[in-house]
Amino acid sequence: MNLAPAAPNDSLSDSGQKNSRRYAVFFANRWFILGILILARMAVAFQFQSVAAVGPLLVDELAIDYAVLGLIIGLYMLPGAVIALPAGLFGQRYGDKRVALLGLVLMTFAGLFMGLTADATIFIACRIVSGIGAILLNVLLTKMVADWFASRDTTVAMSLLLSGWPIGIGLALVILAPIGDAMGGALPMLITGIISASIAVLILAFYHVPLEAQKAAATFRIGLSGREWALCLLAGLVWSCLNVGFTLVLAFGPSFLAELHYSLAEAGVVTSTAMWTMIPALVFGGYVVERLGKPNALMTTCLFFSAFTVLGFASGFAPILWCALLGVLLLPAGLIMKLLVASLDARNRAIGIGVFLSCYYGIMAVSPLVAGVLRESTGSSAAPLWLASGMYLAAALFFGTFRVVQARLSAVN
Repeated sequence: MNLAPAAPNDSLSDSGQKNSRRYAVFFANRWFILGILILARMAVAFQFQSVAAVGPLLVDELAIDYAVLGLIIGLYMLPGAVIALPAGLFGQRYGDKRVALLGLVLMTFAGLFMGLTADATIFIACRIVSGIGAILLNVLLTKMVADWFASRDTTVAMSLLLSGWPIGIGLALVILAPIGDAMGGALPMLITGIISASIAVLILAFYHVPLEAQKAAATFRIGLSGREWALCLLAGLVWSCLNVGFTLVLAFGPSFLAELHYSLAEAGVVTSTAMWTMIPALVFGGYVVERLGKPNALMTTCLFFSAFTVLGFASGFAPILWCALLGVLLLPAGLIMKLLVASLDARNRAIGIGVFLSCYYGIMAVSPLVAGVLRESTGSSAAPLWLASGMYLAAALFFGTFRVVQARLSAVN
């Protein structure tokens, strides 16, 4: 008599093992990892935009003016001017995952405390802490994606990562403004802390460094040539002015529309339109630039039209249409990153991008304060929008300067 275990039990065991392996492969898949990292970038953008999304409420609840509100908005970026360069070094020394988790922990506690305090000083201190965490996370997200997609699909992965920023900002405008209208300005801050904590759990549970990156030697050198320094700074100015122009519309657009008798929720929906049209523009922009074959003309044209579009928004006529167009005009934005990388020696890319980002974060931190002061001094809610228009024109000027310097220095070398 055959007393061997029944076959069905073996089949069930084999099936369970196959399912376990299948789940393990799925959670280790680089596209699944990329999805988590995109969510992390969305969380950063969501928290950045949270203050602007309920700005008029915070002005009343914290007993501050719009100049201080501008300062608070900009403080999220200010640490980047100092931290962008060493953030990558911390990742090399202590591990990307650990430093990214540290950033999320700082964002979590800062968001929670911002929702629990009515003291402007404590609120500002927490905003700085959340900004530090965001910079640590943001710098490392790019490296973490590069580690997983270094061999192939790099452009696609980076484009998808970049799209997480406008999605996060758009969601903050659409979600937090109605919540603020109904519940006050504290709850939106608490929500940003809860989201950051959730992303930290995902990264802790699922992210791991790919084998190729584990084997890479951690080295650091500052060997930028004079040409590279010049081009990095000019590219940083182009990128900064472009982003400042766009961000000021998102930050001060809701308060401008509020004076035109829009509700806070309606103003959030209108300004978020720029973010939704920006997403496909960023994803397909690289293909369009390559297809047209005239990157200089396209970039300059888009920057000039962006300046005009902001003035159209400031006129108060059909603001949702102007916002939609502003997002579309970001189509060639990826060209700036491409030109920056092409201008750097492969050994200097890390430090060059660090210089580039330091410039960006420094200017992004100061500009909302300047816009807030301009609004207070002129008494016009449209004043920050005039500044935004001027920043697009400045971006066009710096872009032209970049191309001229690039051509002349290349000819000398």
